[in-house]
Amino acid sequence: MKIREYRSPGYQNFDLGGTGFDKVWNAALYNELYPDYDSFYAEILNFLRSKNIDRTSRILDSCCGSGFLTKDLYLDGFNIDFADKHPEFAQGFLSEINQKLNTDVRVIESVWSEYPENQMLAENTYDFIFNRGNSFIYASGDINKAFKADSVAARMRFKAALEGLYYVLKPGGVLLLDKYKDDEVPFKCHVGFDTNTKKDIIWYCNRKPAQHFREASIGLQDDPNVYMHYCDDLYDELLFELATMVGFTIEKIDLKYEKNFAVYILTK
Repeated sequence: MKIREYRSPGYQNFDLGGTGFDKVWNAALYNELYPDYDSFYAEILNFLRSKNIDRTSRILDSCCGSGFLTKDLYLDGFNIDFADKHPEFAQGFLSEINQKLNTDVRVIESVWSEYPENQMLAENTYDFIFNRGNSFIYASGDINKAFKADSVAARMRFKAALEGLYYVLKPGGVLLLDKYKDDEVPFKCHVGFDTNTKKDIIWYCNRKPAQHFREASIGLQDDPNVYMHYCDDLYDELLFELATMVGFTIEKIDLKYEKNFAVYILTK
């Protein structure tokens, strides 16, 4: 499929020599994926209410990354724990939270496919879990050019990660999970301009179902050292099959202001 190349409506200047990629990723999220973020946030609040989740509920962001969405929920008084495979990616938003609230919030290092053998959180702990931002797909993936798609191994890793999330969710609890759409169009988006190197910052995604994998990156244009993120292909039918095997009931839902990813509700 032909790759769609375009310039983001939120295209702006960055100095990557001084800021790193945190601000670039957030720019991609806020400017490109969620230009009406306030409406998206309000929609999530309404959804939480519909599931009887309030500020007394135990909530986990199981792949917090840069803190998109759940940072604001935390500052809004929700009881949220943060977890990620790479806790160092969360330091920016954690510093903001801790400075504003005079707290010492930290990220729990978590690899969901290692539960419960490598326990970091207790069983039946959370009323609601976020696994957002197209993160679950990397339960079976890597960040190197030696990646080899393996559909059999991928099934095992995806299932193991679902089992880990199931393990820490309370009975009757809800997991909100999103991923790329099965009909995703490959794209190459010019997110902004790096004033340090005088190069455009490129966000690239290309799903290759015939080869059973998807590749994505965000970095400087024509940079041979850019990190390419690879994952085994996770299509709707496989997700439904594995979620049911683990014990979830699963449904696909529509959120008006989530236009980029397919959204699923998995209930224990």
